[in-house]
Amino acid sequence: MFGGSGKNYRTNTPKDFIRYCLDLGKLALENVDPPVGDVLVHGDEIIGEGIESSKTTGDNTNHAEILAVRNAIANGNKNCHNRPCIVHMSHV
Repeated sequence: MFGGSGKNYRTNTPKDFIRYCLDLGKLALENVDPPVGDVLVHGDEIIGEGIESSKTTGDNTNHAEILAVRNAIANGNKNCHNRPCIVHMSHV
C-alpha cells in the first residue's frame, strides 16, 4: 500500500510508482488543480508524495514535486539531499 491512497499494487516497480503518480494527479484534478502527482522513491519504498495544489491554496510554491520533498522531510526522512535528481537535471 502506498501513502494514503489505500490502493494495493502487486509489486513496487517503476510502473507501479507511475500508476500511483497518475492516481495522485487524478486527486489534484478532482480538487480543480492541474493533474500532477509526484512521489519520491528510495529503493522500492515511497518516502514522499505530493499533489499539485497551487491553484486551490493560492501558494505558487505548492507544486507536486515540492510537496513530495516537503512530505518526505516532514516524515523525518534523511534520504533527501540537495543534489539534483535525474528527473530534474534538465532544469538545473
